[in-house]
Amino acid sequence: MIDLATASDTAIRHYAVDRGVDCSGLSRVERLSGGVSGTVVRLDARHRPVILKQALERLAVPDPWQADRRRILTEARALRVLGEYTPEYVPEVIDVDEDTLTLIMTCAPAEWWPWKERLLARQHPDSATPIARTLAEVLAAWHRGTAGQAAQLTGFDDHDTYRLLRTDPFYRALAEVHPGHADRLRELADGLHRDPVCLIQGDFSPKNVLVGSDPDALWVVDHEVAIQGRPVFDLAFLIAHLTLKAVERDRRLLLTAAAEFWRTYQQQWPASGVTPEELADHVAVLMLARVDGVSRVHYLSDRQRGLVRELAAAQLTEPRTIDDLWQRVRTLNGVSG
Repeated sequence: MIDLATASDTAIRHYAVDRGVDCSGLSRVERLSGGVSGTVVRLDARHRPVILKQALERLAVPDPWQADRRRILTEARALRVLGEYTPEYVPEVIDVDEDTLTLIMTCAPAEWWPWKERLLARQHPDSATPIARTLAEVLAAWHRGTAGQAAQLTGFDDHDTYRLLRTDPFYRALAEVHPGHADRLRELADGLHRDPVCLIQGDFSPKNVLVGSDPDALWVVDHEVAIQGRPVFDLAFLIAHLTLKAVERDRRLLLTAAAEFWRTYQQQWPASGVTPEELADHVAVLMLARVDGVSRVHYLSDRQRGLVRELAAAQLTEPRTIDDLWQRVRTLNGVSG
């Protein structure tokens, strides 16, 4: 049994060879950092670098957060299904070891970086818009393509993991912190588990988008939460991240990228059933979760976290559309920008 977290470089090479990866010659092993849900290793195999990944049972966050390690098998299935629609935008599965719960897949080019890092590195916000547009086209292709496809949706029904990794920490846990909104938070969480529409990725976030110099040169990674679900969650997950970053005035133009993402998605799949009001509710909750939940962002000041709480409370008390929510962000503290 291989444990990527503790195995030596030699053991990892031998394991890869046993799984059919050509490691003749000296193959460099590199342990990648930055993720919270899995152990990820890059192996420079003979013909191309590959990624080996195992899911963690206890996620690497300060508060206790656990989930079934077999979700790595969900990721492998999701990559194969989504790769049928957009093979250029996801890694290719090379091998799946169901005994050791290890996934081996292709590796992105070395010059690609997580989109989150570029957004936080003061890259000009205008450059985010074409990437957001491409991501909307990719997401719409996945949602539209899998909607109603029973054969492709088979096996994506692990609602226990969905609750543990998404609706419990991002919705229900907030009810304890914000009891005045508890009923609405639980209602929104419960709705995500009813009447599934399509295959949702479940972690559609800038940290899981690897980008190159061309807006069309990107991959979406980390698909272990994929499930039959409602498309609003994937949309809200990405938009919440972009909107959070736009709380800082010098990143306010990221709202343009968020709006373009939503506009393009609607254009690509007008029959999604997601309304601007529903989207705004989920965006508000997911923003609040990044301030008061289990997995918190590190780039907001105390004052900005307070502003996020005000935004979320306003939306949950008096629901508006996503455009209205963005307008609230633009006029924080009464200053338009």
